[in-house]
Amino acid sequence: MKAAIITVNIIGMCLFALFAKLQLNDNGNAAIYENPSSLDMMLWCLFYAYIAVLHGMGIFKQVPIPLLVLGVLVCLLEFSFTAPGLWANIATGSFTLAGAEMQASAPQIERSREFFGAAIALSGVIVLATQRQWWTSSERPVPF
Repeated sequence: MKAAIITVNIIGMCLFALFAKLQLNDNGNAAIYENPSSLDMMLWCLFYAYIAVLHGMGIFKQVPIPLLVLGVLVCLLEFSFTAPGLWANIATGSFTLAGAEMQASAPQIERSREFFGAAIALSGVIVLATQRQWWTSSERPVPF
């Protein structure tokens, strides 16, 4: 079981680190965003990097509850910013996440993608929270 937990956390750490790295490309694609800014790019990069760090911690020990709560709160904050764009994308009648369709005149596509990115991050935090049960049970001494 320990090997499975470590493997899941290594995959999560690498995945979210990759997501953080990919956010650095947003600055170079300013023409397709409604209000491009370096701050937005860095916030998303830090958001994914934080989830990657949590998974890195999960390799060695259980992640403290306050850090998990912070992760959930940041995900919920991201949902609040991106949900209107998702709903606008759905309301168009031709829902899409395709990159070819992205342009500054259709910011709901990028907001939809960001919404699902936050959902993936929240699922990563939930995985870490469920691992706390395993860490707790594995740290108990085995009765003789």
